[in-house]
Amino acid sequence: MVLADGRFCLPCHSVREATQVSAMADLPRTVRSGAIEQQLLTRYQTAVDDDLHKAIRALREAQEWRLSTSESAAKSAAECTQMVA
Repeated sequence: MVLADGRFCLPCHSVREATQVSAMADLPRTVRSGAIEQQLLTRYQTAVDDDLHKAIRALREAQEWRLSTSESAAKSAAECTQMVA
């Protein structure tokens, strides 16, 4: 139906049907984008986990190095004091 000012007007049942059709047409898009988002989140989580493991490994190596360095420094200091005495 055409209104007096020239705009086109649909009957109410047609508007409801158009809304339902539009929602149904959007459904596959949201399902696909949900799967894509899930895939991206999974990849992101994997990358974050890998980075965390690398950081923990580097921290442990640094702690081991500090421990071995401090032990060797303590031994050499003890040896030096024994030599002097």
